[in-house]
Amino acid sequence: MKILTFIKSPKLFTILAPCFMVYLVLGTLAQKYIGLHEATGIYFYGWVLWMHGIPLPGFLSLSVVLLINLTLFSLTQNWKQKTYGLMLMHVGVIGLMLSMIFTPFWSKEGYISIKTGEQTNTLTSYFEKNFIVKLADQTWSFDHKTLSKGSLLTDKKWPFEIRILEHCKNCKISMRGESKYNFEGMGQNMSLSPQALELKAEENLSGLSFSVIQKNQEKAYTLIDAVPLSIHMDEASFQLVKRMEALPFTVTLNRFKKTNYSATEMAKAYLSDITVKDETGSKRAAIEMNSPLSIGDYTLYQSSVIGSNSDTPVSVLAAVHNPLKEAPYFATGLIAFGLLAHALQKGRHKK
Repeated sequence: MKILTFIKSPKLFTILAPCFMVYLVLGTLAQKYIGLHEATGIYFYGWVLWMHGIPLPGFLSLSVVLLINLTLFSLTQNWKQKTYGLMLMHVGVIGLMLSMIFTPFWSKEGYISIKTGEQTNTLTSYFEKNFIVKLADQTWSFDHKTLSKGSLLTDKKWPFEIRILEHCKNCKISMRGESKYNFEGMGQNMSLSPQALELKAEENLSGLSFSVIQKNQEKAYTLIDAVPLSIHMDEASFQLVKRMEALPFTVTLNRFKKTNYSATEMAKAYLSDITVKDETGSKRAAIEMNSPLSIGDYTLYQSSVIGSNSDTPVSVLAAVHNPLKEAPYFATGLIAFGLLAHALQKGRHKK
């Protein structure tokens, strides 16, 4: 009973609040050294935070505890008409905590690359890569980040086994010396080893070397995601590709415009004039550096451009899918309205 009393008490909130502030500071500082994506995953989207080998409750774990604390406190209070402003504030904070907890699992981000006059409905992940194995008319996909050096991949439908020899999220490429494995292709001269992650996750060079064991023979190969190479062996093929998925709409790039600073070739702004078509119809819109476009649960941003000075530049649009994107605004509105109502009630009480 004492534990339940403590869990729903304001004292627990006063303990958790400084913890959140510490995590926010650590996560913000870490972005300078390990990049936004990696820092967010470690400090804000994790259930456990490892500090020098010591497991600590992660940001999501603390969020769940705070959610339980606020919910139990709100349900056990004898709310009166004169305190409905405080009640709305608590409901708003609970809504914020729910969106904070579920957003990492329901949101995703990637990019759309497109040339003028072309159309596409493909979203490519910035960070997620897949090791693809194709045999006859079947395909197997393995998440690159779940693989590790020495792991063995098998399937009862395969006439072979795959052994992971080298694996890295961000690879350093060097000349390969003598090896006990029979490498073919670029793997004969290319060795992969892990190095520090780039600050921008999309700049990481993922790769792996693997051997295919079949009928007492073992041949080795190397793949890196920067080289769209498919390795073929008898009826099987192997690829390392960025994860792609179909969007519920099609984007057509009508025109791309680059604006430079006066008397320089330095870009001041980019603009993509696009047409978006889905099952409800089509609409034309312009996306600029600080002017994104919302399409249902998706938001498109002008991210960058490839070959801006060429005749056929490729516009790169960042795409974020978040079904809960409106929830923080609604919850913040409840908090603001509750705060205002509480202030007005206090003013009336003083009179």
